[in-house]
Amino acid sequence: MAAFKPGDAFEAYKRAYEITRDPALLYNMGRALEALEDYPSALARYEEFARLASPELRARVPKLDEAIASIRLRVAKLSVVCNIPGARVLVRDRTVGDTAAAGEPLFVSLVAGPATLEVDADGYAPFVRSVVLPGGGSLAVEAQLVPKAMGGVLVVDTQPGGATVLVDGRALGNAPVEASVPSGPHQVVVRLPGFLETSTSVVVGVGERRAVTVKLGTTTPMTQKWWFWASIGAVVATGAIVTIAAFTERSPGTGTIAPGQTGAP
Repeated sequence: MAAFKPGDAFEAYKRAYEITRDPALLYNMGRALEALEDYPSALARYEEFARLASPELRARVPKLDEAIASIRLRVAKLSVVCNIPGARVLVRDRTVGDTAAAGEPLFVSLVAGPATLEVDADGYAPFVRSVVLPGGGSLAVEAQLVPKAMGGVLVVDTQPGGATVLVDGRALGNAPVEASVPSGPHQVVVRLPGFLETSTSVVVGVGERRAVTVKLGTTTPMTQKWWFWASIGAVVATGAIVTIAAFTERSPGTGTIAPGQTGAP
């Protein structure tokens, strides 16, 4: 650790712990893993140290609880449910496990932050989604894999980007998103605060990778629309004319109707 080689230090601490089972080495492993930015593994070592260390040993780390709380904010828990058991789950291009039996989630702790989640299995179109793993929180994802012989891949982007995308009523996350879908027509709905909800229909063929970009219209407040102020101006102008007409006096002899008459004879 003093030589700034936390990877080597972790391996040495690990071998020493296998021999001695000294809980102090769990804390040392946690420090090395934290330096490697492997926060989920560091958190596991710190929590194990807190559980196994004697009161005297824990007293040597007076800010252990604060350290654990800080690390927890850097860790997110992800659960993935898939209709195909044994599918490979990758996060940030790294395999993190295989899906369990249909309906049973795979649980994994990961470094918080933006990530690309991919679930794939032989004979099926891959499921790909951009997600944000919440620090100190959890995210649940349901991955539906479609056989390649029965469906295709739909890629949805938006202008501006980052809108929430729903396909056939199922939320897929924030654009751009990619999902395996059965062949045929699909309804795409995109939502973004400050913009009009926009929907479109997309047809995906068997084995096709169909990409679509949805442009969102702005929800300009009425008071910012040109015609609103034009209408207000017209009303004000008309009111001024009426007021002038009502309060402007005329000479009795300037009218076109003779005195005593109310209209044409």
